[in-house]
Amino acid sequence: MEKENCTFDSVYPVVQCSLTEEQLQAAESMASVARVIPLDAWTTPEDAGVQPFDYIAQSVPSSVISDKLMAQINAGKQAIEVTMLYKDIDLSDIIEEVRQKGEAYENSLDSNIYTPDEINEMTGAYKEKLNAELVAAATAARQKEICDSLGIAVEDVTFVGITRMICTLTPEQIHKAAESDWLYKGITLREEFVSSDDLGLVTTAPADEITTTETSAVTTASSTEKPTVTTTETFLTEESVTTTETTVTITTTTTAETTATETTTTTTETAVSSGNIEFHVVSGHGWDTDYRNESPAVYRDAENLPQSFISDEDYAKYDTAFFENHALIYLKLAEPSGSITETVKSVTVDESGTWHITVESRIPDNQTADMMAWAHYIAVPSTLPDDAKIIVDRVKTDADGNQLPQTGYSNFYKTIVELAALMVAGGVTLVVKYKKESK
Repeated sequence: MEKENCTFDSVYPVVQCSLTEEQLQAAESMASVARVIPLDAWTTPEDAGVQPFDYIAQSVPSSVISDKLMAQINAGKQAIEVTMLYKDIDLSDIIEEVRQKGEAYENSLDSNIYTPDEINEMTGAYKEKLNAELVAAATAARQKEICDSLGIAVEDVTFVGITRMICTLTPEQIHKAAESDWLYKGITLREEFVSSDDLGLVTTAPADEITTTETSAVTTASSTEKPTVTTTETFLTEESVTTTETTVTITTTTTAETTATETTTTTTETAVSSGNIEFHVVSGHGWDTDYRNESPAVYRDAENLPQSFISDEDYAKYDTAFFENHALIYLKLAEPSGSITETVKSVTVDESGTWHITVESRIPDNQTADMMAWAHYIAVPSTLPDDAKIIVDRVKTDADGNQLPQTGYSNFYKTIVELAALMVAGGVTLVVKYKKESK
């Protein structure tokens, strides 16, 4: 319907309009519509319990807009750099689309040309690529939707990680964000949040250094598989330990925060030289709504530690006493089949001080057509430096533990490549025909 056919109240978040039955149903299902009231039942906003637009400004809970940000708003500042988290995209539609198109693609492959293993691998690669494209498109659309609701351009926003955004807003835009259904947790001043990059630290490896792949989204109608828990231990080799002092600027807030004027605190950190690291891991797996590989995160306390696929008993072990002598690396990964199992094999430090976590994915000959999320809680000595670079090395093995090629290509394709190289040298062309294409 046209905006001109609606009457918007200038004081209250109320709009009066005439709707068809279809439009009425659409309005009632919208997350941004609190409720729909028939006009003959409407009296006043107060009787309906509707608060004016500036109600948020009068009684903003500290969990939505930080005290420092509120102080700048009250001081009359009109352009304020803020940071906030937004709710991630819903993957349910993507999961279903990948499943349906994956099945159609698999059925299109000629079993007279390809072996079952080759069809399985080609279908998996197709699903991975499709899933990555759909997630990227949905994420971009989500970011544009949020920017449009605030009246700002996507180009004027810095998106950090999966769901954090940094931008400059007016007080009116800040209040609009505070009222939105996409905001997750709260809004703070940009200077209240500090990333590892701001401090010149690297707590996780860059994306191109993490050996991970985007996984396809597939579901099945099989019964829900309960999470399982496994425990593994290795021991630290006799290596020397050195102590270094690092001066960083910090404040005592719930997130890593800093300003240029805050107190400078000197902390002592211990760096472990190269060798194997003693570790203890609790691993769990189960179905999830978000099948994406996440970079390893280091926790020094359990305040914001997620509980993923492990029992309450195991989770309760990560208490204050535990963190006195340990740091915890939380690693969440995804597998394209529920029949693939993951095991953390080792934690090592190389000569450059980079930490390596080796995760083995054991792939059986016959696989189920569902996906599985894995969460690994890796306890290491508290001497893990805050500036440690952590790289995840993923190793694929068959059911017997034999390492598989890590290129993602089947033996069939590698043979084709090798033959093609020889034939090109001899002036011969190799053509692989399938369906209506030739390559």
